[in-house]
Amino acid sequence: HPWIKRDGVASDKPIGSAVLSRMKQFRAMNKLKKLALK
Repeated sequence: HPWIKRDGVASDKPIGSAVLSRMKQFRAMNKLKKLALK
């Protein structure tokens, strides 16, 4: 992970986007699980 080595504002952008993508995937999985239970 190259952004960990960097300091400052530049290091926050890739981490933030990764977290957002993880959150979107997590929410999508929860929706699929809820639909499957019904």
